[in-house]
Amino acid sequence: MARPKRQANGRWGGKITYQRRQYWVGTFDTPREWELAAAKLLADLNAAAEQSEINAKHRTMTVREFVEAGWPRTHTSRRSKESTFRTYEYSAKLLVRAFGDRPLRGGIGRAEARSWATRASANTVWVARSLFNDAIEDELATVNPFAQLRLPAKLGRRDITTISRAEFDVLCDVPLSLWPGEFGEIMRAFVRFQGETAMRPGETAALRWSSVDFERDRIRVLLQLTGSNVETLPKVRQVEVVLPPRVKDALLSMPRLDDEFVFRALQGGPLTKSSLHFYWDRIRAAFLTLLPEGHWLRVRTMRGKPYNLYELRHYAATWLLESPPHGLGLTPFEVAQQLGHTDRGIRVTKLYGHPDERRARERLAEAYRRDAETPADVNADVTEST
Repeated sequence: MARPKRQANGRWGGKITYQRRQYWVGTFDTPREWELAAAKLLADLNAAAEQSEINAKHRTMTVREFVEAGWPRTHTSRRSKESTFRTYEYSAKLLVRAFGDRPLRGGIGRAEARSWATRASANTVWVARSLFNDAIEDELATVNPFAQLRLPAKLGRRDITTISRAEFDVLCDVPLSLWPGEFGEIMRAFVRFQGETAMRPGETAALRWSSVDFERDRIRVLLQLTGSNVETLPKVRQVEVVLPPRVKDALLSMPRLDDEFVFRALQGGPLTKSSLHFYWDRIRAAFLTLLPEGHWLRVRTMRGKPYNLYELRHYAATWLLESPPHGLGLTPFEVAQQLGHTDRGIRVTKLYGHPDERRARERLAEAYRRDAETPADVNADVTEST
């Protein structure tokens, strides 16, 4: 650092050199005061240079760099469940594949964002919007190109239609024609298990015999198999669900080839997500051939929306909700206990249950008829008390 010089007025002053430029510090009564002021000025210049580098990086940080830096795990606004992180990371990869080298700040136009979003799933678009919201909070972006796109609503899980009880029974028998013998019987029990217990496929794949209590008719859901074939805790919580009678009979009557896992793969090893997808792909293809021409599921499949294994969970929730004789007529709270939800039935009502609208209107009409046929004197006491 330069030293101060005595000025004509007897005070001390001078300049310092920083990055080949000179900066006037000022004049002071003593050399010590000037040195302290010069040190402060130098620190301020260093801080400004560092901030300038950060700002330059912010202006050029790309979508790929933001994801590789750890998003979404680096942001506390995200839920800490491992399954949630995996969902975000999968969708983030799709975003990186499309816009990885684009800067977060102004690198994606609204027209581009809308065009990509119309081809992507609703969940992927939601993740892209969340990523840019976090980038804006970090001052890495100023505009969210995926916000308020007002895209036409896509067919989601809340809008699916479930198969009937008779169709489900047909579906359960399909594996017998695909794999005659022991494995066909095991897969028949597997399909019925999925459609009546409402357990997630990953939870079923990780299920042990030790978790099935045949005396109390209960199943303890302790583990689930992830997409990377790693066993973790269940998605929502560890729960105990009811073992339905038909599922119990199917488990007791099917060949028991393993003393640990309830369901095994065709070659004898543990079930994996890829093997489940392979088996289910064959089952649903064979099931479609048994449906009549013009059936809604055949039409939907031709339009590119195949029948996924997870939809059996929706079928189970709908069967539990529907009034007899089309279902068991349970409350959303009761159905939530079987699905392992902790929201007292909110998700069951909004997402998982798909009661038939025509039958609902018929029940409404019947209720109106019964009310109209009720004699007037039945309500006399209520009228008088009022």
